[in-house]
Amino acid sequence: MRISILSFVLFFITHAGYSQTGITVYYEAQTLITKDALKGIPEMLKADMLKQVNAIKTQSILYLQGNENLYHSKGKDFMKNEDNLQNKKNNKIGSTIISSSIEVNANELKLIKNVKKDNYLTKENGKLVSTPLPKVTWKFTNKTKIIAGYTCFEATTTYKNYKLTVFFTKELREKGSPYKLPFLDGVILEYNYSHFYMKAVKIDLETPLITKFL
Repeated sequence: MRISILSFVLFFITHAGYSQTGITVYYEAQTLITKDALKGIPEMLKADMLKQVNAIKTQSILYLQGNENLYHSKGKDFMKNEDNLQNKKNNKIGSTIISSSIEVNANELKLIKNVKKDNYLTKENGKLVSTPLPKVTWKFTNKTKIIAGYTCFEATTTYKNYKLTVFFTKELREKGSPYKLPFLDGVILEYNYSHFYMKAVKIDLETPLITKFL
């Protein structure tokens, strides 16, 4: 029986594991601070300041494309906090300590992580720079939770001298991690590191492949 070239190509793509789409994970991140981090701030302002700072969120996106993770942290102006303290407590001390509108001023970051090579690429001065991901030892617990509709498992490790706690899922059948975090057997949908917290809020299973990222 004769098989057309087109039929053969479609058969090969389907059965060889190639895909014309990728998976996109959308994250929200925030910095979580405590009163202890606000030394020198008048007590009358600490509670409202904590509320404002901890409410500020930024957006990041992770594209999963086979052996590559394309990570994009958008940086500033994703979300503003509109709590107005001007007429509450600032006037009592005669000055405005906290703006009624706060926005994040983080730098934008784009990088490509390679699952097989265990490294990531960034663009510096027009050139691609390769950096190995740190080697860590994961410890797995019995804790689970549902994030963005997926069952996730908890794992912990030490990353750059701080405790890193993540929740990852195996249901996406990929390996992926946001930022410069090391890989494990699944996709990290939530992590807590020092005062930084990030969680997946949406997952798109059919995203057109990106051919030019950096």
